[in-house]
Amino acid sequence: MTADPLVLEESCSLAQGVRRLGDRGVRRVPVVDARGKLVGLICLDDVLAAEAESLTELAKRIGRQSRLERSIG
Repeated sequence: MTADPLVLEESCSLAQGVRRLGDRGVRRVPVVDARGKLVGLICLDDVLAAEAESLTELAKRIGRQSRLERSIG
């Protein structure tokens, strides 16, 4: 059992959480509320998948906007 396990507070930003996971070399960590009650689990794989989906959607929007601007200009 880990003597000092990493736990993230739900108020922690995503960037802070990912940084702390990396600093400790872990991929999954429990998330707790202000009282220390377990409210969830964060997994780097899920974060990466969500970020990739967001970036893909952003790239599509930029492409559509670029095509629209070329057709107008």
